[in-house]
Amino acid sequence: MVVVAIVGGTGSVGKALVDAFAKSNKHDTIVLARKVSEGASVSSVFEVDYNNVEQLSNTLEENSVHTVICTIAMMDAAAGQAELNIIAAAAKSPSTERFVGSNWVVATPNEEGCHCLQVGSYFVPLDPYAFYITLFEKSVDAVRKTDLEWTQIYNGLFLDYYGMPHVEIYLSPFLFAVDPTNMMAAIPGSTRNELISFTDTKDLGKFVVTAMDLPKWNQALNFFRA
Repeated sequence: MVVVAIVGGTGSVGKALVDAFAKSNKHDTIVLARKVSEGASVSSVFEVDYNNVEQLSNTLEENSVHTVICTIAMMDAAAGQAELNIIAAAAKSPSTERFVGSNWVVATPNEEGCHCLQVGSYFVPLDPYAFYITLFEKSVDAVRKTDLEWTQIYNGLFLDYYGMPHVEIYLSPFLFAVDPTNMMAAIPGSTRNELISFTDTKDLGKFVVTAMDLPKWNQALNFFRA
């Protein structure tokens, strides 16, 4: 049994992971968040400043955190910098040995079209998702330079979205390809035989809990058959 810190564990993917760890009763968990929400949490929640590496590192060390799981939504440069700070804090904490990056999607091709053009201090996307991919890549580059054992978990698209509002989930509404409410679909791909993977967040939680027991992590853990 180890202590696992779930960064951003008060909502969305993070909260689903907190629930999974609580149900498994295999590891102790704490939550790091920008603020402590009024809603109940099954884990202790620590209010932290994602821009304060020293505070983050001290929180990890004081709670003997072995593994840090980041679930911050990587939607802007501030979130990207927050994860870089968390990596630095984990590397500085004597008790911390493992890190999971906030890349809860699918693997992206390492192609020129998936990158950004830097103009001064700004990044201009060369395609609609290039900016987000750049954030992920910066985190990977940063954690590679540490002594932490690390991984990214590729889970495909979240199946939960397609059950709204009839299933209990923590995710914000989002639909891809299929719109159940309006009974419409736009299937992507050129042959209509392309494979796509869907994962329920409850199953993702079980997968992550199980991954903690692996003696060694690959730098990518696929929740689906590649």
